[in-house]
Amino acid sequence: MNRVHIIALALLMVGFGASARAAVSADDAIAAVTVYPDRAAVTRRIQVDLVAGINKIVLDDLPAALLRESVRVDGSAASAVRLGAVEIHDRFSAQGGADAERRLKDEIEALQDRRRALDDEIRSAQAQLDFIAGFGHVGPTLGVQDLAQGVLDPKSWEQSWTAVSTGTADALRRIREAQLAQRSIDRELAAKQQEQALLGSGGSGSVEVSIELEASAPGRAVLALSYQVPNASWRPLYEARLNTETGEVNLTTIAEVQQHTGEDWSQVTLTLSTTRPALGAVVPELETWFIGPAEVANNRLEDAAKVSELDALQKKKDEARGAPQALPSTPASQPINPGAALLIGSEFAAEYRVPGDVNVPADGSAHRFTVSDRRMKSTLSVVSTPRYAPVGYLIATATHVAEEPLLPGPVSVFRDGSYVGLSQIGVTPPGSELKLSFGADDKVKIDYRLVSNGQSEQGLISTARRIERQYRIAVANHHDRPIEITVLDQIPVSQDERISVELLKAGLKPTESDFDGRKGVLAWKFLYKPGEERVIDFRYAVTAPADVPVVGL
Repeated sequence: MNRVHIIALALLMVGFGASARAAVSADDAIAAVTVYPDRAAVTRRIQVDLVAGINKIVLDDLPAALLRESVRVDGSAASAVRLGAVEIHDRFSAQGGADAERRLKDEIEALQDRRRALDDEIRSAQAQLDFIAGFGHVGPTLGVQDLAQGVLDPKSWEQSWTAVSTGTADALRRIREAQLAQRSIDRELAAKQQEQALLGSGGSGSVEVSIELEASAPGRAVLALSYQVPNASWRPLYEARLNTETGEVNLTTIAEVQQHTGEDWSQVTLTLSTTRPALGAVVPELETWFIGPAEVANNRLEDAAKVSELDALQKKKDEARGAPQALPSTPASQPINPGAALLIGSEFAAEYRVPGDVNVPADGSAHRFTVSDRRMKSTLSVVSTPRYAPVGYLIATATHVAEEPLLPGPVSVFRDGSYVGLSQIGVTPPGSELKLSFGADDKVKIDYRLVSNGQSEQGLISTARRIERQYRIAVANHHDRPIEITVLDQIPVSQDERISVELLKAGLKPTESDFDGRKGVLAWKFLYKPGEERVIDFRYAVTAPADVPVVGL
């Protein structure tokens, strides 16, 4: 609790008139906090017994990083009360905050060490992918040579291919998880470095706010002092649980809140908002765009730079003079009635009211609160990219029918009660399709083989080279029910008009080309009956002049 000083100056009509100071009691506490993705709005509730006349309320030890332009005062009183001047002053302590600086330095170094360890993990996984990619280029050629010589062991080749696929999937998973962890560390690092910069610039002090009230009669008043502070944030986390028997997906939204604003939030009403006040309220304006000879243009740029510097300096002076010195005089008669709904939605933003009273200390630790829990009926299908891993992944597709959008965030997925892994949810507006992967489907078997990899020369004097490759993909549904299976593969895309790529006729024709807007990606999407198996054969040819090297194959 901050120290609250009340000075009551009552005008006493005694004889020739005199003035006297009277002591009054007051208490304050943080009552409500709204957390945005990049800051927080804090509301303090101040209860004070006023005397007739002028009363001055002083709150000190407010956070040094408090945004001055965000300070607002409101409230209600039993009798007519006039709000006078609201003044804001910086207060710096004699101590330099050495202990806080040492603590921050240690915490930042620890976070940087964790991030470097994740960099090492990513480099290790990338080296594994590079090795596998190198083998992928050399291996098929060696396999064709062994086949021509009659020494190819199909079983050994299949084991090698499975090892390559499993290794690729493992490396990609390691990279994905490390990058998710790095994003969390980066957010924490940015907040701590901002706090460190504040301490280094003498920001180890505090802010004092004084409020002047003129009461027509003695009585109790309840004030609400609100202000915004940085070093606070929240992000959504998700848990998705799939029941494969019913196809029902239970999606739980969890808010992770962190803050080190300098004030503990104890027993407060916590609201989470998707609004981003850091973007400001002013639409950027376009200036006149000049072009011309280099010398003239440079002179204009120099003149424009000088004008911009003067404008920026003047703006700083105006802002310094424009700090809230007094709010409009108005009777403080409106009660404070926070809403009780869990979700407060609008067309442009959403707010989530966390149930009950909440504690969030100012130590930067993560605190999680359940925001929503909804059940959705989904359609199950399987998607496979056998070029990387001959595995089918179970996909649940549902419609997001809530009033508010889903924000980007990591999602922990569970299938029939078992944890599968970590995935990601992108921005999902209401009414749009939500697709979630629930790991490998062992009842869908996929076999992926390179059948031929040939190279020939065309023309009497070898004016062109032609490379043909053929792949065979066998897909089998071992479920006891029909299921839609999508197999994805690709052909190269030429970036040079001298190099042509042709998809040759063979086997099942792709149901979609340039799948999902990605050039060269082919899709074979079919409904497979229980026990049904299909074989996908596809071939492509790359033709280029003999003197044009082709890279990337």
